[in-house]
Amino acid sequence: MRRLAVSLRAGLAAAALCIALNATSAMAQIMPPVEDPVANSRALLDRLQSDGAEPFVAEVMRLLKKKGENTELSTNLRPFSKKKPDVLGLAYDRNYNDLIRVMVFYAQYDDNRYPFMYYQFTYKKIKEGWAMTNFRFENEASRTFPEGYAAP
Repeated sequence: MRRLAVSLRAGLAAAALCIALNATSAMAQIMPPVEDPVANSRALLDRLQSDGAEPFVAEVMRLLKKKGENTELSTNLRPFSKKKPDVLGLAYDRNYNDLIRVMVFYAQYDDNRYPFMYYQFTYKKIKEGWAMTNFRFENEASRTFPEGYAAP
């Protein structure tokens, strides 16, 4: 019985060590910090307009700490590559107690089959600044925002 108790304690200690190591490696994988979420998002959209979809997607993937290329995202953003919208601005900026920020940029393109685009960026506060945790975009012509983009 005593051997079982010693083995059980050793097993629990090993499990605790594994959990601690996984937590440490998860902390090491935190997204790169940015100082100003609005300025960073605007710079990313400027990069989409000037450099095209591939460099934009590469930078978004770097900030999200996602490995590899995202060719589907690049392909879907290609119609907006190297095109300056006629209107571009921050339409929605929700700050949740200076811990989470959700921003939606609105863009209107005259020479595109998707004239009204919304680019949503989500950032979360980390010790070093802000980390981008999500990016998505969608077309919406009939509503103020695409469904799920802005809280009432």
